[in-house]
Amino acid sequence: MRNKKTVFLSKSENETMKIAYNLAKNLVGGDIVALYGDLGSGKTVFTKGLAKYFGIKETVVSPTFVTMKCYEVAKNAKKANIFMHADCYRLKSNADANSVGLSDFLGAPDTISVVEWPEKIQKKLPNSIIKIGFDHVDDTTRKIFMDKV
Repeated sequence: MRNKKTVFLSKSENETMKIAYNLAKNLVGGDIVALYGDLGSGKTVFTKGLAKYFGIKETVVSPTFVTMKCYEVAKNAKKANIFMHADCYRLKSNADANSVGLSDFLGAPDTISVVEWPEKIQKKLPNSIIKIGFDHVDDTTRKIFMDKV
């Protein structure tokens, strides 16, 4: 399969959410979206845009202390009824990922998975993930790199 790479420049949280919203239109159950970037680079804002597309009304925040949060998909999902958002920042090993139940959701055909800090659980992720990187340009501007493998 040929790699598809796209770069966006977002000048606000609203723009970041719109970029995510548009990506969400192509997601199907079983997809894993891996978000790479420093603290405060836009990963959770991006996740909010994805969640908005799927009709999730709850406030989406980074699940840093609980590691994982699942939401019921309300609309627009193709073959998915669960939206799983994980923040792996505090995990120390792949065994930690197992202990919090991530393995039950990653790649499940009825789940769209969004993973912040995926490098912490790289061995648990399949090769066919959607990789998205975030770079700070300035206080409000982010460069967003998308790479579908």
